[in-house]
Amino acid sequence: MDGIAVAVITAVLAFFFGYQHTQRQRLYEQRVAVIAELNRLLWKFQQTAISGTNPGQPIQVRDTWIAQNKRVFTELQEFYFANTVWLDERTNGIIEPFFMGMTYTLRTWEASLDEQGNPSQAGLDAAQRIHDDVVPLLREELEPAFRAILYPMLSVERMGQIWGRIECPGDRAREKQDDTQ
Repeated sequence: MDGIAVAVITAVLAFFFGYQHTQRQRLYEQRVAVIAELNRLLWKFQQTAISGTNPGQPIQVRDTWIAQNKRVFTELQEFYFANTVWLDERTNGIIEPFFMGMTYTLRTWEASLDEQGNPSQAGLDAAQRIHDDVVPLLREELEPAFRAILYPMLSVERMGQIWGRIECPGDRAREKQDDTQ
């Protein structure tokens, strides 16, 4: 009788822990899918923003890029706000200010165009900001944040936390020696 009870308890525990593992795996896969799509949309936005604000191309080509950029930016925002729950707060704190700043920068660019489609100095400055600062820096900031979400045990912050807590033999002796000198 004891053997049967142990077997039943073991089976129930195995089922429970297996189910928990499967649930965690599904949640992780959903996070991966959201991050992959968000990263793809950010890259697409970067390409259309840089192409659309290039003052050296014909107006018709630039207008096509700007229209595509608006669609991509809207798609990026809709996807992000529909899936913020899958991202951590730090990542959200990087992306949301980007949206506000980029909306202002793109409006500045568009408002600076004259009748011939040539940008004023404010538009050129906005384009320069898009090319050099905003979009590339956002992607540089987000890549480690995405990696920290996807690989929590391997993130640099996590490793720093782990290594910061581990004391090497002799550390206290060296600290005492430094204090006495």
